[in-house]
Amino acid sequence: MKSVPRAWTILRLVVFCMAVSSCSSEAVTLVNLNSGATTKCSATGTGLGTGWARTFVDSCVARYKSMGYVRIDDLTAEQRADLQKGGSLPTD
Repeated sequence: MKSVPRAWTILRLVVFCMAVSSCSSEAVTLVNLNSGATTKCSATGTGLGTGWARTFVDSCVARYKSMGYVRIDDLTAEQRADLQKGGSLPTD
């Protein structure tokens, strides 16, 4: 049986450690333009679960968008002004 070069063994170990030690935190705030209600989609993942966090937040955002919510980041200047007048725009 042919032995694996030491450099490959070290490289595999480094890649494994990076995959297991990584972390992710995703959070998106949404607001309903009609009612002014707000909600937050968020998730955290560590190690190999970092992709899960992103997928969870994306599906949560899609679900709320289908109910008329808009990402705070995507508000137009006019929408933002209307929500601020009504006191519905969160400060964070």
